[in-house]
Amino acid sequence: MHQGIRTEPKKPQDCQALKQRGTKRRTETVMQRTNMRRRIMNASNRQRFIERALKAAVRAINDDEEVVTPMNVQEARNSPQWRHWKLAMDDALKSMFDNNVWDQTDTKVPDGRKSVSSKWVFARKHDHHGKIMRYKARLVARGFSQVEGVDYTKTFAPVLQQEMLRSLLAIASNENWEIDQIDIKTAFLYGPLDEEIYLQIPDGRTKRLNKAIYGLKQAGRQWYGRFL
Repeated sequence: MHQGIRTEPKKPQDCQALKQRGTKRRTETVMQRTNMRRRIMNASNRQRFIERALKAAVRAINDDEEVVTPMNVQEARNSPQWRHWKLAMDDALKSMFDNNVWDQTDTKVPDGRKSVSSKWVFARKHDHHGKIMRYKARLVARGFSQVEGVDYTKTFAPVLQQEMLRSLLAIASNENWEIDQIDIKTAFLYGPLDEEIYLQIPDGRTKRLNKAIYGLKQAGRQWYGRFL
């Protein structure tokens, strides 16, 4: 007599376990496919970013070949972009005049004192495509010509650390706060000076400074003290 294989009916808990294992496998498969799609998309995004960065770099290189940043006023005068550099210089001088950076009348350096020399610095500002947005010029002091104990004493100024900035951004994101950013034009020109400093401007005249300018060793400290 042929004996068949006798099977016992599955228990409800066994069926439930099989269903859970099947669901787990399907979930893992879906997650693997999703992760694969994300990796493909991330790779594609990285490739597009690299391509855009390369294009921007090529444009910037082409601009640099056509526009040479002058090292001094004479080179700026001789460049084809002199009109742009001149407007940038006029804008910088206007900011200094509006902020009463120095006495309007020329002055003489007292006996026993030395003036601080200065120079024009030129730069260009590009957009994310590498195209020139602005021509910038700034009259800066040559801080190395300052005399310690006479033209300056303390120079330390606190700055925001990157770790603190990231922490603040994380808190704002968690609390759903709005974040505002401001950019103060010619910020250092707002800091009043504590010392008596005589600045020799590029045309040979001498001015007594009332406010700090870029390049002074204490410029950052005076700007910070403006808000205390």
